[in-house]
Amino acid sequence: MDCAHARIGSNSKDFVDTLSLAQHTVMSCKGSLRAEHLGLHKALCVLMGWNSAIFPNSPWVRQILPDLEASSLKEDLIIWPPVVVIHNRSIANGNPDDRIIVSIEGLRDILRGMGFGQGMTNVCRGKAANQSTMVVIFSGTFSGLQGAERLHKHYAESKRGRTEFQQIGLSGYNRKSLRTEEAPSNTIENVLYGYLGIAIDLDKLDFETKKRCVVKSKKEIKAVADFSLNAECGN
Repeated sequence: MDCAHARIGSNSKDFVDTLSLAQHTVMSCKGSLRAEHLGLHKALCVLMGWNSAIFPNSPWVRQILPDLEASSLKEDLIIWPPVVVIHNRSIANGNPDDRIIVSIEGLRDILRGMGFGQGMTNVCRGKAANQSTMVVIFSGTFSGLQGAERLHKHYAESKRGRTEFQQIGLSGYNRKSLRTEEAPSNTIENVLYGYLGIAIDLDKLDFETKKRCVVKSKKEIKAVADFSLNAECGN
C-alpha cells in the first residue's frame, strides 16, 4: 500500500504509507477520538499482519507476526451479519461455452437442497462487474453464524474454499489440476467456491449490503454466546 488515507471525525489527512498511519493512530489516541484511533490501529495491524499491542510509556514499534498468528487474527474479524462469499469460477473462462450461469434463485435452490435454508436471510450479487460473485447473508444471531460456518466448512472440505480459489489461475482452473493435466469438469458442483466473509472481503459486497454490515470478532461473539448459555443453565 503506497499511500494511506484516513478520515476520523471531521479531520482528513494523507500519509506516506500504512506504517505512518498506524504510528499516527497510536500517537493521537487521546481525547474524544481515542476509541476510533485505537480501533483503526488494530484494524490496520490485522490487515498488515503486525502486532497491535500497545504498552504504557513505550512507543509502538512495528512487529511482524508469524504467518499462522497473522492469519488467525484476520480470520477472527468476520463480517456481521455473517456472510459466505460464493465465486463462480467458470465466468472467468474465455470460452463462453464453458461458462455455467448460476442465478440468484438457482443458488438459493442449491443451498436449500444442501440443507442451508434455515438461518439464511438473503442471497445477492457481489461487487464483481462480471457477476461472478454472489453473497449469502445469514441472520445476525449465533445460529446464523453456525449456519455460515457450516457452509464455509462444506466448501473447505470439498477443496473449493478460500485457499483453493486463490490458487486458481487466469485460465479458471486450479494450478494443481493443471500440473497434473486434470482440469475439473464444468458442473455446478465444481465451479462454485465459497468461504466465510472476513474484514478483507468487504470490498466484494455490493454497496447496499456493505453499508448494513460491521466487522466483529468471532471469538467475542462465541464467548458471549457461551456466557449466555451458561447463565441460562445456572452455571
